[in-house]
Amino acid sequence: EPPVHWNELYDVGWYHSDRSELVRHYTRKHLMEEAGKAAKCGCDALYLDPGWEYAEGLTFWDAQRLGTLPNFVQEIRKKYGLQLSIRTILRTYMNYWPSELGVKHGEDEVPTACMLPVTIIPSNQLLWEQCLCSRMLWNEKLKRIRYLAQCGTKFIMFDEMDWRGQCFDEAHGHGVPSSPLEHVRAVYALAQEIKQEFPHTLVEVHDPVWPWNSCVYVPTYFQQGFGSQGSYHENWGYEFMWDCINDLKSGRALCLYYYNLSCNIPLYLHISMAADNDNGLFFWWAASTIRHLGIGGRDSHPSIEPPNKLTPYDKAARWETYCGCMEMYKRLKAYYQRGTFTGLGPDAHLHTLGRADGGVLDLFNRTQEDAAISCVLTDGMIDVCVTRIDGAQWSHVGDKIHITTTIKPMSHRLVAIGRAAEILEGAYHEQS
Repeated sequence: EPPVHWNELYDVGWYHSDRSELVRHYTRKHLMEEAGKAAKCGCDALYLDPGWEYAEGLTFWDAQRLGTLPNFVQEIRKKYGLQLSIRTILRTYMNYWPSELGVKHGEDEVPTACMLPVTIIPSNQLLWEQCLCSRMLWNEKLKRIRYLAQCGTKFIMFDEMDWRGQCFDEAHGHGVPSSPLEHVRAVYALAQEIKQEFPHTLVEVHDPVWPWNSCVYVPTYFQQGFGSQGSYHENWGYEFMWDCINDLKSGRALCLYYYNLSCNIPLYLHISMAADNDNGLFFWWAASTIRHLGIGGRDSHPSIEPPNKLTPYDKAARWETYCGCMEMYKRLKAYYQRGTFTGLGPDAHLHTLGRADGGVLDLFNRTQEDAAISCVLTDGMIDVCVTRIDGAQWSHVGDKIHITTTIKPMSHRLVAIGRAAEILEGAYHEQS
């Protein structure tokens, strides 16, 4: 039962290691305001993305701006009932680590800064690469991440630990030159130490080989597992966190549907309501395809908006839409987080917990016109003897259930079946 996250990044903004901007914007006061938003819309945890460190990549809590970490964890729990989740990375955006710990991309080269590639968000940031195969660096990184967990952090993301080329430094202890697999094993060993020592802390690991944002180098199942098995729990839900509604329009985000057809390893993803539409279409797309969900973006900071900018929208209305979506989602989250995913087609997703527990059917219209949608549920998918289905017209035809409905453009329809309909008693409403 992973906690639903509120990601403060979308409203506080991204400043990399600009000290003056961090001091101005990324403060304890502002983060407590974000915690208040999280609690109001029904989230379970405050997720800290870039900004909590003294400088990004140091994995060093900035007590000067934010107070001590144990005190911060205690305050958000007491005042808002929230857990703390956090992101840690390998690369740095300042020249911090000793040069002998950096990646030497050539036999005669010395570690130097390089330009951060333009990915989703244009940037002119410099980055310094560290070699995690260096035992000295690996041990120090583990020490700093371990401190986060010791202070009560309940989720840790391993991000931006991507291998970007061979290292020729013989002193690091890896092959000369290093291989992607050596780096991958170093990243997963780091995650596994945290996972095993702190069994109540969830661990997500991004693909540790560049470019993780546009392809997947390491198999999705590699060293994943629960309990004493594996090095981590969750995979990253690719990069649909910036321009989500356009990702759905273009078809790129359909990969989340196909992922669920082939793999039940949990995905984690946070999305911005500012980049969704007024119907909460991508909220429900993510809810249906992501086992561990995060949201944010009530106000939206320009530093994290996509290059083509956002479609104008009513912020208050969007907030109310998301609060309503969250109310329904939390009632049904067992279906979404632990249920069996059955794909009836890219726009029809069935979630079930067991034959006696009914199910949730998410129907989507990704077109600009009204769409008539129909589907058939068989006894192999769900108990067809149910007597209640809310959200669509339905009928028994032999040993099948026929469901039909019309959905407005770029909208979602939630159909609650059997036990799920009872759970929503008093909260369910037709979505327009």
